[in-house]
Amino acid sequence: MDVFALRNRVVDDYKKYIESFVRIRDEKIEKFVREEFASGVLWPDPILQLNPAYQPGSTLDELARQWRSPSWNSQVLSQVRRRPSSPLSSSAASH
Repeated sequence: MDVFALRNRVVDDYKKYIESFVRIRDEKIEKFVREEFASGVLWPDPILQLNPAYQPGSTLDELARQWRSPSWNSQVLSQVRRRPSSPLSSSAASH
């Protein structure tokens, strides 16, 4: 999915909707309003921001390899078993 193409379709639909009920009789005001619509005053450009609070982590491939790792699975199960409220705490079998 191209999010920018989606954004453009949404903006185009919104623009058609707004313009469909704007009827101005004064030519100068009509021209001004149409110029404002054309400039995109009601639909600003999309913003792409980076949040510096996030640090890069593992890639999806690395996470998938970790998930399939027997040692990782046994570590997770042993942590879950240690919780008193866990249904696996007393009778869980590792495979």
